[in-house]
Amino acid sequence: MKDKHDQFFKHVFKDPENTRSFIRDYLPAKVSKELDLSSVHVHDPGSNSEEETEYISDIVVSCKTRNGKSAELYFLFEHKSYKDKHIYLQLLRYLYEAWSTDYRRKREYRVVIPVVFYHGKSEWNLPVHFIDNFDVSENLKAFMLDFSYLLFDTNKWHPDLKNPETDNIYLLCSMMLMKMAYHNDWEGVKSILQLMDEKGLLADRQRVIFIFKYIVYTQEIDKESFIDLLKEYDEGGDIMPVADSIREEGIQIGELKGEIKRLQETLIKQMHLKYGITDAEKDFIKSVTDLDKLDKATEAILSEDNKEKLLRLLK
Repeated sequence: MKDKHDQFFKHVFKDPENTRSFIRDYLPAKVSKELDLSSVHVHDPGSNSEEETEYISDIVVSCKTRNGKSAELYFLFEHKSYKDKHIYLQLLRYLYEAWSTDYRRKREYRVVIPVVFYHGKSEWNLPVHFIDNFDVSENLKAFMLDFSYLLFDTNKWHPDLKNPETDNIYLLCSMMLMKMAYHNDWEGVKSILQLMDEKGLLADRQRVIFIFKYIVYTQEIDKESFIDLLKEYDEGGDIMPVADSIREEGIQIGELKGEIKRLQETLIKQMHLKYGITDAEKDFIKSVTDLDKLDKATEAILSEDNKEKLLRLLK
C-alpha cells in the first residue's frame, strides 16, 4: 500500500507557493533572509535525470541567494513519520550524490540544506548534528565528518488558528492535518475544515476530495459521522456523488488498517521474545503501513537470526 502521508506531503509541497511560504514562515529567519524567495523552483522527482532519480525521491527546491550569486541551493524536504536514526546516511547520500554530479559536470559545488519535516507521534529526539552521535572527545571530533539539518517537528508547533501568523492558510491547515494524523483528534480536524471553509478554500471540489480522503485515512471516524461532515461542505450539491467512492475507500482502508495493526503487534511481540526490542524499533514497526513488507517480515522472523537484517525488510 502506498504511503498516504507521503503522497499528501508531496502533493502540498509540490506547489511552489506552499514551499515558498514554508521557507518564509517556518524556517529560521537566519536562513530565509539569505534567500531570494522569488526564485524558488520545485523539482518534480519524476522529471529528474537518471543519475538523480536514484537519490532524489522527495521534494527538492532550488533558489538563489539574496545577493544574486549563481550558486544553486537545494532544499531536501524529508517527511518522516517515525524517528529514523539512519536518516543521517540518507541525507549524507543526498549531499554526496549532489556534489558528485557537480564534479562530473565541472561546476562549483552547490550549497545543500537538508530539512526534516517530522509529524510522528512522539517527539523527535535525534541530534541535528551528525557528529553528536559519536561519544568521543572534542579533540577527535575536530577530524570527523559533520553536517546538520533543519528540523520542523509538528509536536513542537502550536499555531494560533484564530490569529494565524501566515497568509497561506491552505499550507497551515494541511500541515495541521499532518500533525493530527498520529493524534486522533476529530474535533481538531473539524476546526481545520471550518477555517478552510471560512477562507473559501473548500470551494474547489477536487481539493475537498483530496482533503477528505486524507482525513478518512488518518482519523478514526465512523461512516455516518464522515458522511454528515461531508454534507456540511456540499454547498453546490456536486460533492455528494463522490461521497460513496470516498466512503468505500475509507471502508477498505479501515479493514486494511486493522490487518496492518494486527501484523505490527504480532511482529513486535515476536521480536520482543526472540531478540528484545527497543522503543525506537517499536515506533518504527508501528510506522510501517506496507502490508506486504509486514507480512514478509512476520514470516521471516521464524528463520532469521539477525534483527538488523529483519528490520531492513521493512524499509
